[in-house]
Amino acid sequence: MTPSALTLSLLLAGAASALSFPAFAGGPERGSERDDRRGEHRHERGHQSVQLGPRPQWLVDDMDDSHLKRHLQRCDVNKPRSSRFSIGHRGAPLQFPEHTRESYIAAARMGAGILECDVAFTKDRELVCRHAQNDLHTTTNIVTIPELNAKCTQPFVPADPATGTQAQAECRTSDITLAEFKQLIALADEHDFIIASDECYSELYLDENTPPPGLLQACAELGRDDYRRCVVFHSLSKRSNLPGLRSGFVAGDADLLAPFKRYRTYHGCAMSLPLQHASIAAWQDEVHVRANRDAYREKFSAVTDVLAPVMDFPTPEASFYLWPAVPGGDDIAFTQRLFSEQHVSVLPGSLMGRPGQNGLNPGAGRLRLALVAELEPTLEAAKRLRQLIERD
Repeated sequence: MTPSALTLSLLLAGAASALSFPAFAGGPERGSERDDRRGEHRHERGHQSVQLGPRPQWLVDDMDDSHLKRHLQRCDVNKPRSSRFSIGHRGAPLQFPEHTRESYIAAARMGAGILECDVAFTKDRELVCRHAQNDLHTTTNIVTIPELNAKCTQPFVPADPATGTQAQAECRTSDITLAEFKQLIALADEHDFIIASDECYSELYLDENTPPPGLLQACAELGRDDYRRCVVFHSLSKRSNLPGLRSGFVAGDADLLAPFKRYRTYHGCAMSLPLQHASIAAWQDEVHVRANRDAYREKFSAVTDVLAPVMDFPTPEASFYLWPAVPGGDDIAFTQRLFSEQHVSVLPGSLMGRPGQNGLNPGAGRLRLALVAELEPTLEAAKRLRQLIERD
């Protein structure tokens, strides 16, 4: 998560109601046969064999003694193969930077049949595969390309040892356009991986005239009408403020959805009939979704009026978060004081990120404020936050 844009992660937990969507057509036997044929086809094309490396066995050896551990230790790993049961989280982030070509290839070579893709907005409000909105300067060579560096929110400025000034740079996904996203789809074809895009926040945008497009729309613009290797996940949790309903859907490549239906049959939770009817009503209604966005716009405006005079934060284009910088820069200490003295709970930004190659945590020194309560308590919380700052 980052201060200025929507960033999403893949959540498969019981949210998709498979039985409600015709795209899940196809029985288990058909899906199994298709997977077998695909596996044979991959070998015929000469794809590189799967290389697990030492980590899987190390993880098994590190488990507490149990029947499962002993069973896993007996597994034959001499001929590992790719499996869609294995999901590469943003590629292979323990080996390469997240959402990079090298990370995706490494995950595929280690047997991941699906590559999970977080999404963030580009400058032209398209969605691309990125985890953090503002880490291009630490994960790409953008600052070495003058014309792109100049577009960055904070173009790269080298450190000055004479004054003790640290190097500065902040390049956001929203500083550039959709080209990288379309290139990623081409990479999926080249290296035979799957793009799974969680778009559960995609209907929480602030400008009604420019709704953000999604992965399937990008496919359509490319003439990719079969949505090959692409799936999207949606949920009522954010769209309709119904997180407890655990209702959503997955759509995209029909060849991928058939085995997913089989997986859901054995590993998912069945929704009760009343919740299914409630879900249908919510999915078919857009009026309450527009009202939801109107409510967030009202809260953003009200909270900005209170906090802008005492805190610095970018104006978001989507989602329901504000990321103000805290006085003094210690977000954890400020969060503790805010709870102790003003009885307001927020999340320290540093806990939502981690240091990049430059040693800097993009969330450090900021708070994540979720404007999900009603207007009155949200505004009261903002006033208490401001009182704490002005007290100092």
